[in-house]
Amino acid sequence: MKIIDDGTRTLNGLNPSPFDARDYKYNEVKSLETKVFPRRFMNRKYSTKNQGEVGSCGAFAYAINAEADAMCNGDFNILSPLFVYASYKNHFKETTEGVNLRDLLKIGVEYGICREDLCKYPTDKIDVDNAKRCIFKPISDEAKADALTRKLEAYATVKTLEEMYDAIITEHDCILGVTVTDSFLYPQNGVIGELCGRLGGLHAVTAYGWDLDEVVTYDYSKLFYGDKITKTYTGVIYVENQWGEEWGDKGMLKIPIELFDANVYVDFKIRLFNEVWSPISRKTLNYNPNYHIDKQPTVIKLTIGSDIITVNGVKSKMDCKPVIQNSRILVPVRAISENLGATVEWNDKTNTATITL
Repeated sequence: MKIIDDGTRTLNGLNPSPFDARDYKYNEVKSLETKVFPRRFMNRKYSTKNQGEVGSCGAFAYAINAEADAMCNGDFNILSPLFVYASYKNHFKETTEGVNLRDLLKIGVEYGICREDLCKYPTDKIDVDNAKRCIFKPISDEAKADALTRKLEAYATVKTLEEMYDAIITEHDCILGVTVTDSFLYPQNGVIGELCGRLGGLHAVTAYGWDLDEVVTYDYSKLFYGDKITKTYTGVIYVENQWGEEWGDKGMLKIPIELFDANVYVDFKIRLFNEVWSPISRKTLNYNPNYHIDKQPTVIKLTIGSDIITVNGVKSKMDCKPVIQNSRILVPVRAISENLGATVEWNDKTNTATITL
């Protein structure tokens, strides 16, 4: 399939999340060793939302998940994407549209989310234009207090289909950061295809179920840059978007399961599933007794010319020393990587070090 990257982006609501070694991995939080997943599972069909012209897709995806979690606790209020979006922009002092999912979930941990009636999403043109410029009305103390009753406990990165299935069952949704091309913009009977056409940017949606046996097709000849073929896929992931009922299948879509791990190479590698995150609630923390919510950052200290490395106050010896060469500081990659939980492999034939987190 052909992908066109002309440097333009039609979507500006989602940015790539920065890497942070302190982020939880889903398999650190939950144990999947004894899990047997059904061939079909669906939480429920949501009431369709519409983010309008504001680049707030991440905030909507978060609000959709938070509503589902609240309902399971007897709280049936509609929750406010604007509260999350405005809190994000105010917290990070940003003045341009868009969020990244990691920091958005961080906002959920610190501030929570309030009811929609306490912080209403803009519909008036002036308020919409202001929101696009990240200018918001002050959030009331009542809204802030209400939001604190729905704080997120934690969040984790999801790397496998099994982890995503478990998160959908136990945490009600997974939040996806997907790469958008023409095949996403033009779904067929609610089905999107492989990455194909113009590269439009990143977008946040929520996965709420799957069916391993449902058969769907996508006709790529209907796309301007598509090959003249129709592909059949077995197995789909059910996803909710927030572009209103006119888009997709009344706002919902189906993504073929086999695209979860699919990579496409342009001048660089891109994936349809660019990021997958699971919010973590307090009631599910007992899945893994080794999980601690107060996980602290790893602090590593090195001294130029010394073979001593200090990790969280504990000293040990390295097999080489940090040096200054050509006005640059060179540090031992193995010592640092392994103390951050990574594995390091050295290939003598190619003189290549591979670091795996």
